[in-house]
Amino acid sequence: MNLDPTLDPEEYRMELFLRSLAPPAARTVQEATIDRLKRLEARGHIREYELTIWGDRIRLDTTPRTPTEEAIRDKIDRFRRWERRNGVSLAPGFDEREIDPLIDDTYTVFRTPVIALAVYAGSNVWGVFPCEVDGDPVTVDACLDAFLRRGSLVESRSPG
Repeated sequence: MNLDPTLDPEEYRMELFLRSLAPPAARTVQEATIDRLKRLEARGHIREYELTIWGDRIRLDTTPRTPTEEAIRDKIDRFRRWERRNGVSLAPGFDEREIDPLIDDTYTVFRTPVIALAVYAGSNVWGVFPCEVDGDPVTVDACLDAFLRRGSLVESRSPG
């Protein structure tokens, strides 16, 4: 995977995912990341960015109840397809696990990090951060650094 933004900056759009009810230290990091996205957009390194608030986990084994839940589930599916196509890992930032409550049936959830970033080139997923490439972590900050300097950190295999 190549974290080398070589396309026209107008091709790139970023979506920052922030966990709701994050602890104060995490909120500080979230605000700093939003400021960095504003700088990227202002300097013309990306076309635009958006913010999405989500919880700490998303239940995967039920039918989505709202359009928002359906949109988030669709994004998770796209992230997982990108992960498989590129031979990277979204763990440990993201993970899937079974929950076995005492009073109900077991169900599956997808746990989300406090902060995550999806980068799109056109309509394709270009990258999802945090991730691991060949066992090495690639953070949201590393991705933003690459866009700010337009430098290469990790090699790209395919669009998502």
